[in-house]
Amino acid sequence: MTRPVWDIHAHLIPRNVVEAAEAGRFGLRIEEEKLVAPGGALPLTKLTDLDALLRWMDERSISGTVLSVPPLLYRYDLEGREAAAWTELVNDGLLALSCEASDRLRTLAHLPLQAPDLAVEVAENNASGAHAGFSIGSSVAGLTLDDPSFEPVFGRLDLAGRFVFVHPVEAPDPRLERYYLGNLLGNPYETSLAVACLVFSGMLSRHANVRFCLAHAGGAAPYLIGRWQRGYDTGRPGISPLSIQPREALRRLWFDSVAHGDAALALLVEEVGADHILLGSDYPFPMREDEPLAALEKLPQDAREAISRHNHALALDPSSEVAT
Repeated sequence: MTRPVWDIHAHLIPRNVVEAAEAGRFGLRIEEEKLVAPGGALPLTKLTDLDALLRWMDERSISGTVLSVPPLLYRYDLEGREAAAWTELVNDGLLALSCEASDRLRTLAHLPLQAPDLAVEVAENNASGAHAGFSIGSSVAGLTLDDPSFEPVFGRLDLAGRFVFVHPVEAPDPRLERYYLGNLLGNPYETSLAVACLVFSGMLSRHANVRFCLAHAGGAAPYLIGRWQRGYDTGRPGISPLSIQPREALRRLWFDSVAHGDAALALLVEEVGADHILLGSDYPFPMREDEPLAALEKLPQDAREAISRHNHALALDPSSEVAT
């Protein structure tokens, strides 16, 4: 029997979030068919059209999609009760979306890392697997993922053995305001920074059961891993001895396939192995991979099959019958 094809990187905005914006809650508003939030705005048309997503999937022979909210809606600026209320709203809304096509949609819960105690509670409450995993930003209010304040959160995720999708947030660099560089350069930088912090901090030893998956094919990390390994081998300042060296650590992470180029995707396969790459699209944003399956065509057949049909079960449900 042919196994299903799942896209693990796609975004929609839940209906209850739009309703909250219409009511002016959480600092949100609707303006000219856009949801306006602190730090930016999101076009509503495609991000709220579930039928359009399902048609898009059908046209590309994609069986199922794992949904998360766009990173603008992580709302790491919220605190206290407002952060708790926002997290509940988003996660309930995502589950409601998935129920509309339960055989074809799964969701990644929002994890409020800016409030570690709350994030631990959210991780515990979602331990049963109603969500397929969690989505987090590459950094949180200026703190990188190896910040000690996040250790209890990742410790709880490690106990449960959860899937965590790491998506870039806006890079805090005003030099990137020209030429769309905030996305074209800033996003890969943020992703690479997240990978570097996971690799050099020893987090992959301390939290070996967390399956971290990096968006956009890992940013520049696959290209830089040789340099990182050289820095480790020559004892550069600030680099501590690790039980898992950089090149091996990279191979313990997971990555989506949104590389935008045959050579880039081939390099990712060479550095991390096809068994740790998951099909992704970044639907419905302009920087998406328009034809996710076609983007794999230059890879060997066994790599294409692993990425498109096999790996999602290993990453999301490693103990399931499908995965085994």
